[in-house]
Order: sequence, then C-alpha cells, then structure tokens
Amino acid sequence: MEFETHKIESRHFEDVENHPTQLEGFGTIGNLHRARKLMERYEATLPPCPFCGGRGVLRGCWAYSDPGVKAVCTECGCGTGLYLSSVHSLNLFTKQQNTIECAILNAVVDWSRRTPIRERIAEQ
Repeated sequence: MEFETHKIESRHFEDVENHPTQLEGFGTIGNLHRARKLMERYEATLPPCPFCGGRGVLRGCWAYSDPGVKAVCTECGCGTGLYLSSVHSLNLFTKQQNTIECAILNAVVDWSRRTPIRERIAEQ
C-alpha cells in the first residue's frame, strides 16, 4: 500500500507583519517575535511522528482573527488539534486569557505524549 506524502514545512507566522488585523491577534509585535522564538526552540525538541517516523514541526494557523498552533508531521501530515490563543476572550474554565505561549506548549505536549504505534502493538 502506498501513501501520499504531504511534505509540510514549518510556518511560524511569517505572513503576519503585512496584515494589521492578524497582528492585532498577538497584541504587539513583541509578542509575535516571542512566539516565533518559542516555536523555534520547542520545535527542536519534538519527537518523531509515531506513525511514520517523520519530523514533527509547529505550524502557526488562524481561526478568524485568533492565532493558533498545531504540531504536524512533515511526511504523512498527521498532527494535533489546533490550540488557539485569544486576546479577545477568556478561557471559560480558568478565567484567564489563552496566550500564544500556552497554545504552543499545549501543541508540544500533545504531540510529545503519543506512543509510537510499533510500541503499542508490541505491548498487546
């Protein structure tokens, strides 16, 4: 069986500086630069994909005007859910703002906690 490869690249919100409405989602340009540095630092610590062994990368994505982050495999395209940051609303449970730093860390933790499929099969 042959699978289609996706060849996904890292994207650390490179297009934001040219879009004032997207920059507003970060609050300030300083927050954007901190988010990029944090994404680069944590991306180096991501374990390989549990399905194909490909490299995991962090991608910056948008949900309307709110920035978010997800971890994705560069080979097969599997990934985590999208973790959103919002300067416009509060988390209903914690009553605090969802920061981009929290979104990055949640994506890293979610990607890192998965057990490679070969190990799960061996345990059974």
